[in-house]
Amino acid sequence: MVDALNKKKAPVLAELCDAGIEVYVLRRTNQIKRMREELERHGIIVPKTDRFDAVLLAFTSPKKWMKVDSRFLKCWEVMVRWRDAERSYQRQDQLFKTNNSKEPTNDEEKMSRRQDEVLLALLDEAQKYAAQIFVEIVKKNYRITEEDFQKLGTVTDDIVAKAYTCEVLLEVLHCDTLIGAINKAGIRLSKEGRRPFIHDGRLSHAVHQLALRVYHLDLNNQRGKITFRKLRLIRKIWKLSRRILENQGSGRAGEASGAGPPEKGGLKFFHPAHRAGPAKAGVATNTRPRFKALNTRPY
Repeated sequence: MVDALNKKKAPVLAELCDAGIEVYVLRRTNQIKRMREELERHGIIVPKTDRFDAVLLAFTSPKKWMKVDSRFLKCWEVMVRWRDAERSYQRQDQLFKTNNSKEPTNDEEKMSRRQDEVLLALLDEAQKYAAQIFVEIVKKNYRITEEDFQKLGTVTDDIVAKAYTCEVLLEVLHCDTLIGAINKAGIRLSKEGRRPFIHDGRLSHAVHQLALRVYHLDLNNQRGKITFRKLRLIRKIWKLSRRILENQGSGRAGEASGAGPPEKGGLKFFHPAHRAGPAKAGVATNTRPRFKALNTRPY
């Protein structure tokens, strides 16, 4: 069990999954930090070391775990590279729009603008290349077809939109319910109370960019329609993830077959106490043996 995924751990964890070892990852990476803060409020100081983090990790609730397999880990590793390329392009594109809001007036400004255009074009090519590799890996591992992309409204030639779709698909695989996927994407269904709630910022960004590309929305004039379009995309992609898992015979998202967390079958030896009424004549009652605790007192 690990607290978070990173590029160094992913290949090793994938090998463990292939060897038949169950691998669990925390759903929220800040859970260890929250546990440490809770202990500090009770006067217990826990040092920030890997040793003590492992101890805190062992006491986390199984509800906060998600079981992953080699398919998901392989796709996740390529998804990180796609995110880095997409983030670099978005940063340069925003910088280009800021620096070139006005037409150049002299040769120096023209040369600077030309430099920004060349750099932006190179980053765009790198983004599309990373997107193509990412989409192919996801299609290979989860058997996604071009028909699935077309049902979502993704244009066949738009490889970046397909990469956003695959990114959202991997993020909602571990959401057992539709409302869980909606909350994770940061889509607020009710206008009551504007307090921010915990959500995945990167997933929210991917859904937002995908809605702009699929529905060709204008942020200046159609901002009110974005929430409804994002909600529609989340529903479609979540249903696609359930259909993929059903076709592959998997019970939960991104998981291999096997026992789940303790409260879902991990502890087979634990049986709840049997509550029964008074014994009746000629009727056998529960005769499950009761084990006494070991005597650990010193002699």
